[in-house]
Amino acid sequence: IVFIVCIKNKKESFKNKKFFRELPGHIHLDYRYGKIQHKNTHKTLIFLLKRFMDYSNKNKIKPILMYGGLIGYYFNKKLLPWDDDIDMILLKTSSEKLKNYEDDEILIEVNPNSNNYSETDSQNKISSRVISKENGLFIDLTFFIEKGKYYVCKDGNKFIKTDIIKNNDEQYLKQGIFEGISVWIPNNIENCLKTKYGQNVFIPLKNKGFTFNKQTKTWDKNN
Repeated sequence: IVFIVCIKNKKESFKNKKFFRELPGHIHLDYRYGKIQHKNTHKTLIFLLKRFMDYSNKNKIKPILMYGGLIGYYFNKKLLPWDDDIDMILLKTSSEKLKNYEDDEILIEVNPNSNNYSETDSQNKISSRVISKENGLFIDLTFFIEKGKYYVCKDGNKFIKTDIIKNNDEQYLKQGIFEGISVWIPNNIENCLKTKYGQNVFIPLKNKGFTFNKQTKTWDKNN
């Protein structure tokens, strides 16, 4: 009996090891495909987004743009010039439809630990990834579930349900155009950004060597 218990505990420990791994020193490059000297970061991310939205539309999945990408959407519906990944979230109806997929250009991987919503599984906060096989750049996907009046994820993020979607029904999700691609967006973008980053997120001061030009709606590089 003692022997069986030991094996079981070993298996549970193995399950909780980090599934997605990155190139050492480069947190936004997959360890298998990452190329440090890669070029055209935004071109790759936009390509990944287009491919993933095509896949999602075909499979009736509704990934929602969030975090840094949503900041870019708020200002001018484009990636922030310093962004080197895209973050999206999936509610339960959509996350249950997401499957592993691979072709010559992209890899969609679902973390086997994605159905474990305990924050103690700190090594597996990313539920799924869409990875470029050309240079290792990726889109991070996290799965959210209902908890009271919130949608929550095991990475600690939580949002009031009505800020994400009206009537708790994916048919009411809003759509917008981001980098020329139709994406799903939260019901209340401002509240989501304020919840995550605070009120200062709306003040486009100098950031990462860029300043937002309200007239041209572009991020201009500082001299």
